[in-house]
Formats: sequence, structure tokens, C-alpha cells
Amino acid sequence: MTNEPVVTPEQKPVQMLRRRTRFPFFGIVLVVLGIVFFLQQTGNLTEHFNWWALFILIPAVSSLTGMYYAIRNSGTFNQTARSAAGTAVVFFTLSFMFLFNLDWAIYWPLMVLAVGFSILIGSIPGDRVKDRQNIKRFMSMGIWIGAGAILIGAAFLLKNLTNINVAVVLGNRWYAWLCRAQGKDPAAEFAALSERYGAPRIRPPFNREARLASGFTAAELDAWEQAQS
Repeated sequence: MTNEPVVTPEQKPVQMLRRRTRFPFFGIVLVVLGIVFFLQQTGNLTEHFNWWALFILIPAVSSLTGMYYAIRNSGTFNQTARSAAGTAVVFFTLSFMFLFNLDWAIYWPLMVLAVGFSILIGSIPGDRVKDRQNIKRFMSMGIWIGAGAILIGAAFLLKNLTNINVAVVLGNRWYAWLCRAQGKDPAAEFAALSERYGAPRIRPPFNREARLASGFTAAELDAWEQAQS
């Protein structure tokens, strides 16, 4: 007698269905590589396209495979599936940056966004830890860290792409709101505070477009320029 499990007739359709619904990992990789090599041979890819970065997609697709099987086996987007999805996002972002030879000096916040998303989605507590308060507290820290990384990455990406400093935008608007709440003119109050505390004078030239986009008024900028003339 053998130790092989006995498969009942009712179980055979289930096993056949699982075999047919396996994630086509290697098939996807081969199709993508074939398309890229074809485009390269026909001259449809620019010289800045780094085809070798496609190999970074291998762990990305592998992570998607793990996410697929985790969802299929559990029927839910559980902790294992979320961790695999976060890992896939990181590898896809890294591959995208190398593939299209993006300037890291400008687009590095994309990696911060990807890592932040991975930490955030991987820190969402599942059913297994709902009764473990210590683990839930630790994972809640991961949620805050991930959310903070996403905000920082988005702020720096916006600054690099539009020359708008998010910290200046938020700080300036908060200052204007606070002054109006106290019945004070923001420009006059700024001049009074600068005089009272001996703040260094703001020296031109000013990037008027960026400062206006950050919430400064044209009157404020004109007053600064007249003070220096």
C-alpha cells in the first residue's frame, strides 16, 4: 500500500480547477521580455531606455504571484497578500525609474512613496492579531511611519516638479489664517514682528511665480522689493 492520499471524485474537479488557475508568472515575464526585445530591434525604443532593468520586474511579478495565491487560498486580502503587494510596488517603482532612466535628483521621492505605501499597507492589522494588543500597537506605529513617508515623498516630489515648497505653502497659509483670526493684517504683522525681533531682511531677487503659488500676495512681494530699493 502507498501513502498517497485518496482523491474522491468530488475532489477531482477542485484539483483540476486549481491547476488551471495557476498564476502565469513565467509567461508574463517572457511576454514582456519578448515585446521589449522586439521594440529594441525595430528601433522604437529610445537610447535612454535601460532594457536590463526589466530583470528587476522578476521579483516584482514574483511578489504579485505570492499576493495572488495568498488571496486565492484565504479568500481575503490578508496580511500575507498586503505584504506581497507592498513589495511588488517597491520593485515596480525601482524598475520604472531605471527603465526610463529617470533623473534620481528629481524623482527619488517616488521610492519614498513606494516604501511608505509598502510599510503602510503591510502594517494594517489582520484578524490574527486583533486580540494581541502589543502587536497591534507596534503595527499602528508602522501605519503612522508609512503615512508620514508618503506625505514626505509627495511633498518633495511636488517641490521637485513644480518648484513649490509644500512646507512654505502650509506655513504661509497657517500664518495668514492666524493673523486674520486675530484681526491683524498678515503683511503689517510680518513687518512688525521682523522689526521687533531683528529678523534678517529678505533680499531680492524673488521667485514671484513660486511665492505667489505658495500663498504670498503681490502686495507683500511689492512691499519687500520697495523696501530693498
